[in-house]
Amino acid sequence: MLRRTLIEESQKIVRSFRRVGIRSLLKRIAIKNSDTAATHSAVMSSLTRIGAETQKFNSDTYKILEKFNLLYYFDIKSNVWSRIFHLSTNADKSLSAAAMRNLSDFRAELDCGLFHLTAMASLLAREHESDLLEDLDESVKVDRSSYLRTTLPDDDATSPKRLTDSIESIALFYKIFEAIVPEDDENNREPLSIVSIDSGSDKSFDFFGAAKLIECIKELILQIWDRLVFHRVRSTSEKIKLVSQSLPVIAQIEKLAETDSIPRETAERLKRDVTHAVSKFIESGTSIPEFENVSTHPTNKILSSIPARITLEKNANESPSDKAPGNDISGDDISGEDMPEDDIPEDDIPEDDIPEDDVPEDNFPL
Repeated sequence: MLRRTLIEESQKIVRSFRRVGIRSLLKRIAIKNSDTAATHSAVMSSLTRIGAETQKFNSDTYKILEKFNLLYYFDIKSNVWSRIFHLSTNADKSLSAAAMRNLSDFRAELDCGLFHLTAMASLLAREHESDLLEDLDESVKVDRSSYLRTTLPDDDATSPKRLTDSIESIALFYKIFEAIVPEDDENNREPLSIVSIDSGSDKSFDFFGAAKLIECIKELILQIWDRLVFHRVRSTSEKIKLVSQSLPVIAQIEKLAETDSIPRETAERLKRDVTHAVSKFIESGTSIPEFENVSTHPTNKILSSIPARITLEKNANESPSDKAPGNDISGDDISGEDMPEDDIPEDDIPEDDIPEDDVPEDNFPL
């Protein structure tokens, strides 16, 4: 699991606990002579919110909850909730010593788990990434428009070429949009930089640049994904070519050339750069988080399989094709007499039979 994923999923869990209000619910039940109807209603409200919060969870969220012994708080069938539900129905009565100990244990486990979870997230966060991470109390809204995160989904070791292709593709995209997007402010020409690198089973890169150009890159990458899924051709190289040619940025560049906004030579170079960058991006199997919001396909599975598929296709193209039966000419298997006239090697054609137009230039009379 990526370090960044640990931080973000930990933040998600802390926020979910606060929205569900489990801690305040436990405190309310412990108060003597509470209003049973109101307490029961609060329990039902928390259970409803649990359903909404777990919809946001993924496999990484559940792994963290399990490791920090917090999973059963989000399982409405767990013994914790059955006990809470039972106690809430008798809120108007004084709780027994055993019930009070149960409530105390629940709160202690919850506080301990959340404390260590928050501490872990703080330890893993880097100082220069503070503006990338949302504040736990959600009082600070972070502008992420200047950031682009790319990921190489892979369970195995990644080749250096795949890493460089992924980074170079983003750098090329940024360079292309720098040339075609009009300058509207000083920040529009913020140089592209990598502000964070992370690795686990996947490899992740956080790019920082001009917000307008980063948004253009994100939009372009989503267009690439749409076309990558749409085109149903067997060859990956053919698919990459079709994707590149159909991108709106190609038409945008052509329009700029037709209106003399950029020289024709620059336009042709930029179009070649688009094809080159798209090829590197797809061949490296690079992903961005925004894919998950627009696709029902298993993006990581599809993208991580592309590099291996391209390697297989290249190896197949380089290997000699199977020879058709009867075309294998070797030794004395086929004599020159049995060979059709059109198949006689050119060197064996009698000199008198060479058409005049085919006589080598060196043999022309002076």
